Amino acid sequence: MRKVPDLTGCVIKLSGREFKDNFHLKVFRRTEDSCQISQYAQIIFRDKSLKDLYTCDFKDEIEICSAEDEVLHKGPVKEARKLDEDNFLVLSQDDSLRLKFLMTAASFINMTPYDITLFITNMSNMKLDYGLQGGLQQSHNGKFEVVAAIQNFQIDKPISINGVRYYIVFNNFSDRLINKYFLKKDYYEWDKAKVRASIVVYAPDYYKAIKEGIRRISETIDLISLANDISFPKVQMIEKDLFPSFAFQSVHSDLKTPVAFFCSPTLNHESCMIYNAYVSSIFPLSIKEEFFEKAELLQTIELGTKKNENYKIKETLHWLYRSKNDLNSIDKLLDLWTALEFLLCLPEFEVNKAFSSDEEQALYEIVKNSPSLSDQQKEIACNKLKMVNNPPIMAKLRQALDNFGIRLSDYEWNLIKESRQLRNKVIHGSGTVEISESLNLKLRSVIQKIIIKTNIGNNPSNGTIS
Repeated sequence: MRKVPDLTGCVIKLSGREFKDNFHLKVFRRTEDSCQISQYAQIIFRDKSLKDLYTCDFKDEIEICSAEDEVLHKGPVKEARKLDEDNFLVLSQDDSLRLKFLMTAASFINMTPYDITLFITNMSNMKLDYGLQGGLQQSHNGKFEVVAAIQNFQIDKPISINGVRYYIVFNNFSDRLINKYFLKKDYYEWDKAKVRASIVVYAPDYYKAIKEGIRRISETIDLISLANDISFPKVQMIEKDLFPSFAFQSVHSDLKTPVAFFCSPTLNHESCMIYNAYVSSIFPLSIKEEFFEKAELLQTIELGTKKNENYKIKETLHWLYRSKNDLNSIDKLLDLWTALEFLLCLPEFEVNKAFSSDEEQALYEIVKNSPSLSDQQKEIACNKLKMVNNPPIMAKLRQALDNFGIRLSDYEWNLIKESRQLRNKVIHGSGTVEISESLNLKLRSVIQKIIIKTNIGNNPSNGTIS
């Protein structure tokens, strides 16, 4: 490993906060055969910088910039721990850490170095330096076939849905490559699947081809699931009536979005790759001594029952955990806002009423007795009046953060507001949205902070966990 030379005047950015002094910094690059494999930053925060550090979130990326604002390092926090009263160690790795986290399997067959490098850099959210290509060339004309292994699905003949072909006889060229290179070689999804789905897509590279293939195939899976879930004896269509058959086993089947994908250009069919789309950690959960300190804190959280309001903490934890296991970023976002809404319904987050009961009643009487309003208008206005003492959830969230002394930077608060806007777009059908991992991670951290701040100290426990 060799040290990065000049770090004079560096600025460290984390959670919307900037650190310009009171830290010791080293940046290392791990190389292999003269090629950079990964980069690490070791930061020891000292005395006066700790106050701001303790309000940060280690789910956020660390960015280290030179005095000229050139980015020298950017990546997630790998490890962090307190060294002593005056020093806190943070170790960051570049996006090669996230690449290992997101991918469980990818195999490349007869692909050019350029295609492989471009796929890896796209997956790790990095950019390929085109000045260093050295004459590397693409092996395709922008036309790809993407094939998916479909689990828990059976058909008796091929079907086509929106350009996606589902089939059961695996004898075309792509199937022969899959059978040759991937069957029974730790790719059990292909061996187990009785149905495959295939689509031809146009894309500039393998990464975008697989991404588009996943999107198109997943959309047809949603359509199949919808059609399969219909449980009505008669469905009235525009041109004719349908009488769909019903089977208990089909309605309760476990058809899921596929996770194993094959991709090959139609121009050079001998080159191909397999991609496993599990978003699954390769890191086991290792319980260490410091866990028991956290466990004693968590023991003070009173889950309660439905006989009291604290059962909402239990619901919050359920949706919070579910958000970690959902693979789709939109599902994660909806899970997290469901968790937050349960949490903000607790008595601790009641806001001061803007109107007293008498004032509310007076407003109702004004509306009901208004001669200029129709009955329909009065009904709509009275329903709106029921919400005068029910402030928007963002106002309740802001008050909760203030009441419990949870400090967010402008950057963090803007992420939360953006996530709410995206959530509203989704549930009101206002259009397709793209949700970043960092946005969901930030929302999850805010919910966790509120849970801990709300309960720690309120329900002290004398017990221990061992």
